Amino acid sequence: MADRKPPITLKSRRRIAENQVFDVYFGHNVHEGGGEVPTYLVVAPKAVSPDVVTGVSVLPVIGDRVGLLRLHRHAIGAMTWEVPRGFVEVGEPAAVSAARELEEEVGLRV
Repeated sequence: MADRKPPITLKSRRRIAENQVFDVYFGHNVHEGGGEVPTYLVVAPKAVSPDVVTGVSVLPVIGDRVGLLRLHRHAIGAMTWEVPRGFVEVGEPAAVSAARELEEEVGLRV
């Protein structure tokens, strides 16, 4: 097929930080269809489920209302409304992660 995009070629990636949950990388020179992205940042969770789920979001609906969190995001310096969410833990199925995150974030049990 003529309109297929060529594969992405990662030229380099360097881990710059890590903790128990994440690896943080600087990527350089990613080639995609003739263009290049000279620098970008990747925050990669260490836990990845067999179906490649790394995080979950839950939209609690109770009657005709939805539950959102009001949080301050330091990266943008502002308050935001967000869906409760979080990351899967090693060996944890996505459904279990979703239930755990809902309880951790808003105190609701399913």
